[in-house]
This record gives sequence, structure tokens and C-alpha cells, in this order.
Amino acid sequence: MNNFTSHDVLEQIRVIVCDVDGVLSDGKLYYGNDGIEIKNFNVKDGLGIRMAVDFGMPVVFLTGRKSAAVTLRAKELGAVLYDGVNNKSRAIDEIAERFHVRVSNIAYVGDDINDLFAMKKVGLPVAVNDAAAEVKKVSLYTTTLNGGEGALREVIEHIFRAQGVLKDAIQKYLNYLEKDEKEEDGVSRQ
Repeated sequence: MNNFTSHDVLEQIRVIVCDVDGVLSDGKLYYGNDGIEIKNFNVKDGLGIRMAVDFGMPVVFLTGRKSAAVTLRAKELGAVLYDGVNNKSRAIDEIAERFHVRVSNIAYVGDDINDLFAMKKVGLPVAVNDAAAEVKKVSLYTTTLNGGEGALREVIEHIFRAQGVLKDAIQKYLNYLEKDEKEEDGVSRQ
């Protein structure tokens, strides 16, 4: 489904969880000759994540893989990282407990069948545009953008718009940028 018929679900979201490979990246894995894994991330997603985190909406990266690149990206954006996770559905319960919310207050953005059980559990299951058909089938919303191309930013803005806080979140982000120009704090904003 591409459009929400009601903002009720969006208004209830308090935590955004996303898969990494295929959502934050294009899903391709690159390995250097030294065995180092290289990932590409979209700065539009990064800006959206930073904006959400700065506005008080936790963003959680939930992935089955462990990667130094993902650890670094989560740290620089202020996202919470759950990596090396085999059971994403169980991790959703842990995330709900950690942030003191119900699972119905969680949005999950996924792209492939390993995301299905977690997506079926949350209040707002979202598929990226190039997700597997099975994932799109259980989703309440499918992004217009593919994974790794700003799809998570699209979801964040959609949620904030429905909650009536998008302009406030953007303004708060701009205030951070203005402050950062005056004094460098070493924190990435995108």
C-alpha cells in the first residue's frame, strides 16, 4: 500500500527501526582485497536520522551482520545499533522495553524476508520501494524511493509530517547547524 488512509498509526510512532543492507544501503556488499567490507550510505538518510534523533525520536539500526562501517555510521548519527541479530522479532521486544514503548509505537523499515517477523509485530511496517514482494505485502506503506536512496528519510519526514512536527524538527536541525558553524562539536549532521 502506498498511501495511508489515516494518520492514526503515524501519530503513535515513537521509535523508528530499520534494517541496514537494502534499506540504509543499496544492498550491495563490497569487499576490499584486505577483506574489509565497504558500504555506501545516502547522506539524505543521514540527515533525516540526525534530525529525528536530535528531535527526540530514537532511530535503531537492526541488522544480522556486524560491520565496522555500520558501527561508525550509527555512532556518528546518534543511532542505536543492534548488530549480529539472528532473531529480529525478539529484538523488537527488547527495543520496545529499552525505550519504554509498546511494539505498536515502533515503525520498522525493511526490504527482505528476514525482516518479515519483525515487521508483522510492529505498529508501522514499511517496505522500501525495491523490497521483496513478501515484504511489500505485509507493509502499511511502501516508499517511493529504493533502499540506499533516501527511503528512510522519506519515512521520517512522513511520520513527522503526520505528527505535525516536521517544521519544528527541521528548525531544530537548522539551529544545530547554525550553532555548529560557530563552534565545531565533531558530530556528523548527515
